[in-house]
Amino acid sequence: HAGERVMVEFVSANPTGPLHVGHGRGAAYGASLASLLDFAGFKVTRECYVNDAGRQMDILALSTWLRYLELHGSTVPFPKNAYQGDYVIDMGRDMRDAHQDRFAQVTREQILAGTPGLPLAERKDDESRQQREEHLDALIANAKKLLGDDYGWVHGFALNEQLGDGRDDLGEFGVRFDKWFSEQSLFDTGLVERA
Repeated sequence: HAGERVMVEFVSANPTGPLHVGHGRGAAYGASLASLLDFAGFKVTRECYVNDAGRQMDILALSTWLRYLELHGSTVPFPKNAYQGDYVIDMGRDMRDAHQDRFAQVTREQILAGTPGLPLAERKDDESRQQREEHLDALIANAKKLLGDDYGWVHGFALNEQLGDGRDDLGEFGVRFDKWFSEQSLFDTGLVERA
């Protein structure tokens, strides 16, 4: 088996927030396995599959944009089912510092147009959870419409900020990848159809 090619894919997760202990466990296991295979004579490629497409990334982009809008005085209520971490506030601040009010030329009414609104905060039943999800999806649709081509930039900004932080964190522990494989590329190349 010496010289046989082996690809080890590990730590793949939605890049929607800081790495946590579960990612660390996957990194330690994957890096160790890849090193053992390499030591045994296999030609090892270490790959991280980046889940950079889909609803979770749209929620991250929306969360970042809403935090950015808050810094410009927006009074749109921040959804509880959006990403809440301080890292999202930091990304909103970075967006503002780099682009001032470029993405803030919208009104509260435009952002909330067509959303079903939010249930009372104390409600925890299935109907209220569904309403919160529908509200979030409507906000994402409005962000895409209002930002137009700039939505892709906001989405890419949030993605790249989180990927950069993840790479830095993993690098501090000596975990490196030969390839970072993008889920989005499967759609962009037509290899996989969007559902």
